[in-house]
Amino acid sequence: APLLAARERFTTDPRLARAWDSIRPRFNRIPSAADVDPAEGALGFVRRGRGRLESGDPAGAKADFDLALAIDPQLGAAYRERGRARSRLGESDLALADLGKAVELDPGDAVAFTVRGGVHADRDDLDSAVSDLARAVEVDPSLAEAHARLGEVLARKGDPPAALAHLSRAIELGSKDPA
Repeated sequence: APLLAARERFTTDPRLARAWDSIRPRFNRIPSAADVDPAEGALGFVRRGRGRLESGDPAGAKADFDLALAIDPQLGAAYRERGRARSRLGESDLALADLGKAVELDPGDAVAFTVRGGVHADRDDLDSAVSDLARAVEVDPSLAEAHARLGEVLARKGDPPAALAHLSRAIELGSKDPA
């Protein structure tokens, strides 16, 4: 129904109708409630939430991560992804709490450290950002995003040589990405 309502708003102007028709295929790829297999349990809601987050719906994604955590309150990935959604919603304190729980449950989750480092950087807490991003790189040296963010934060802190090393590593790793 929301898609139909949006389409109706765009039909009054032919230019908007053409624009809507060009983006509609993206909406068809957004996971729906039917895409969650009950056998997947909490992981199904995490998967659907990631799709919503990627499609620009952090509030919908957060709702899915809430459902995942209601099913499995020990699922670190759900805390990590809810932290990411909360960050995009501007809820940095809650994002940091979720990301803290994610790394508590899975100290080897380099992505959670990367996201938490990014939240710290957004709040201008550069020392905490460096700490988390350095931990992410330590846990997974092949994570290009962690190197890139660490390079950005080190540049902001006034350490150009270290920043350049991490930014160069991020570029090197990114060029190996098959996507």
